[in-house]
Amino acid sequence: MLRKAGTIVPLLLILVGHVVFLVQGVMLGCSFQAFPSSQVDDDKDSPNSYSCSCLCRARPTLNTRVSAALDDAEGSQVVDADGATDLDLGGTIAGVRFTSLAIPPGSVITAASVQFTADQAFSADNTTPLNLDVFAEDADNAPPFAANVVNLGTLPRTLQSTGWNVPPWAVSQSGPAQRTPDLTAIIQEVVNRPGWRSGNAIVVIFAGSGGRREAESFDGDPTRAAVLSVQFEVSPSQAINACMPAELNPNLKDASGQQHPTPSEEQLAADCEGRVQKTFSDLAQACGYPAACDCASVPKSERFNVSCNDPCNEVPLDPSCANFNPPLNKAGATNVPGDAPVCVVSLSPQESVGGPSPIAAAMFGQQSECHVEGPATIEIGDEHKTTPTQGIIGFAGQPCPQAQCSVGLSYDLTMDPVTFEVRFHSDPTFEDLASTGASLGNAAVIDPTGSGEVGAEQTDSSIRGRRDSDTRAFEMTNPDTLGVFVGWDDHTCALFGDLAGTVDGEEEGDQDLTAAVSLEGTLVNEPPHANAGRAQQVECTSPAGATVVLDGRGSGDPENNAVLFSWFRDGRAGQPLAFGQTAEVQQGLGGTASYVLRVIDAFGQSDESSTAVAVQDTTAPALSLSVSPSVLGPPNHKLVPVTVTAALSDACDPSPTLRLASIKSNEGDLANGSGHTSPDIQDAQFNTDDREFLLRDERRGGGGARIYTITYEADDATGNVAVRQVTVTVP
Repeated sequence: MLRKAGTIVPLLLILVGHVVFLVQGVMLGCSFQAFPSSQVDDDKDSPNSYSCSCLCRARPTLNTRVSAALDDAEGSQVVDADGATDLDLGGTIAGVRFTSLAIPPGSVITAASVQFTADQAFSADNTTPLNLDVFAEDADNAPPFAANVVNLGTLPRTLQSTGWNVPPWAVSQSGPAQRTPDLTAIIQEVVNRPGWRSGNAIVVIFAGSGGRREAESFDGDPTRAAVLSVQFEVSPSQAINACMPAELNPNLKDASGQQHPTPSEEQLAADCEGRVQKTFSDLAQACGYPAACDCASVPKSERFNVSCNDPCNEVPLDPSCANFNPPLNKAGATNVPGDAPVCVVSLSPQESVGGPSPIAAAMFGQQSECHVEGPATIEIGDEHKTTPTQGIIGFAGQPCPQAQCSVGLSYDLTMDPVTFEVRFHSDPTFEDLASTGASLGNAAVIDPTGSGEVGAEQTDSSIRGRRDSDTRAFEMTNPDTLGVFVGWDDHTCALFGDLAGTVDGEEEGDQDLTAAVSLEGTLVNEPPHANAGRAQQVECTSPAGATVVLDGRGSGDPENNAVLFSWFRDGRAGQPLAFGQTAEVQQGLGGTASYVLRVIDAFGQSDESSTAVAVQDTTAPALSLSVSPSVLGPPNHKLVPVTVTAALSDACDPSPTLRLASIKSNEGDLANGSGHTSPDIQDAQFNTDDREFLLRDERRGGGGARIYTITYEADDATGNVAVRQVTVTVP
């Protein structure tokens, strides 16, 4: 039960504060000591924060290779259905299909092209002039080619097309001659279709006549199949409820002890476009987030929060971004070294009661946003009033449909003015009620049905309001349990329960006063879910290692508004590698590399997932042998020079080692009963790469043929061994 002496104005403010802007970011999960409501001094309750909206652009380039045998076709035949290893351009119509294109609807395409690789052994005329018309299938999500016959000429075509005068090709080339002209307008037309969704597929079609060019198909070599490259622009947006810097905060005093004047809209705009924008951009860039940011203050967004009266203590960014890791609820950085620190309205109680939150806690977090409305009922003594209430509730944490999880709660509520007829004041009307508040991290336990609650004294709020010309501000915590519902699957939410209990009335003694809300609404956005795929063990294919295909197609977003898929190597602050749901990267032989996939949606919410890949060599060298002469005779009891020829190669080791392991005769090393000098094997240097030695052309009297078995072993750098043998016969 909250107990506080005061007038009805603070009573109502305590009970029914309304939030004026969305509390964004993660619940930091720190403990705090609950406290009863307390009035803020009159010289400390002026607005001290404002909303700074940041739009951060990124221009990712997706490189997507044909990934299935039935995704390249020519004429009326799927290329790989008949085992063809090339794709003929010219002479017949041809098409290639690219899948899992993580291009958000409405994206602005800035560049696009298809890169082919010339077939390794083409036989067609690759020099005669060839003019192609390039266009795309006019479809929201181009379906796969049929497994037998496809008439590409009947597919609907985009209005946009481009001509391609194809220059001569040379075997195995993959350069400008094999790259199409810019296809931006064609890809833009498909992405602009009403039914286009991120992750859909596009078919690019090539029709023309003249010469012929033979490109590598998927079956010919999957690593050399056609690649679609698309660059586009995305701009996730986020609102930062920034604390005013000390020199603009009217609740603080200057060096002479004078109260700072109320800042102008122009001063706040300059602070947003200067200090906040630079700090936001530099933090984002240092940790691999979209960083080409334009920030602008929101007019008339000045609000009060008690935390912003405390200093914004600088916490520089850790070089590993460990204190800017929203998915792990670790977001304590206020700036990169050298930038001005920025703090925001307290998103959740800090380790010490009060104080603002670092800006990192409001960037690229994991918050579901629900727009709600409903009645708020306030009762004083025997009188009660119900007034419309609306606003935003935020749930911080990864959604858990049909499972149990814990989330943090934030709220943004507005309530219409309310008037009471009470004995101690004539028709008091309460207006301009404003509050910012958030729960402890993970304070709301949500069960598999979506139902949950926030326990008593688990929230921390700042409240400010007005009756006539009198304004008051308060700190408070919720006195009672609040019911919560989150329908992750049907995108609904609700908040209900008492927000206050009995308090003291200064003029008329105790008044029984309660306030209850019953709010429900629609989840308009939930954070994405990243899935970097299973761990892999990949066989090396060259001395450089192997091409690794990273697969994040298990990722998703409930609203299908993920705008950016980014891959990093060796940690979330490691080397940026590629964009897209899938990515091809080169990895060397030996050891295990870690990869992180980060997914960001249009509201700036994010998630991360990691996977590990080991490139290994388990294949022995390829070794073949021949010997000359292979037959010695007729026997004349002489030592005959023998030469072994070896063909040795290894995909991963450019210099495998060959050694002569043994030479054995089925009659033993000596020709028993021959009466001539032994040994029968001479000048053989075992355990070296010796391929020339002497064998005696002699056999045991009265027996069958003497057979020399010559054994070689080949080793690669990983320790794989190939064993091969040849024989020399003495008839």
